[in-house]
Amino acid sequence: MNDTDGAIRVMRNGVQEFPDDGSLRLSYARLLIQDDRFEEAQEQFAIIVEKDPEDWETLYSITLLDMELENFDSAIVNLEKLIAVDQRFDESSTILVTSMSSEKI
Repeated sequence: MNDTDGAIRVMRNGVQEFPDDGSLRLSYARLLIQDDRFEEAQEQFAIIVEKDPEDWETLYSITLLDMELENFDSAIVNLEKLIAVDQRFDESSTILVTSMSSEKI
């Protein structure tokens, strides 16, 4: 087992023991991303947003993972939400326009 595997195990145990600790869950999700475990990270981000639907930074992280995982329909929905509430407007608008242009090709 490498250090990352051990850290992931410890963090997983931590979020199981303290499920309402958003910063712990966010750290766990980021660690999963570092280990290219994008789907698992996506699940952790979704739990955070479920508990706080106005956590726009985490929604933006979900959107970036959606793009990485080629879940473009979900990414577009989330980008539109971010634009509607004026969060990450510039980045979200650019990604949305680029992704829609790519679909037309």
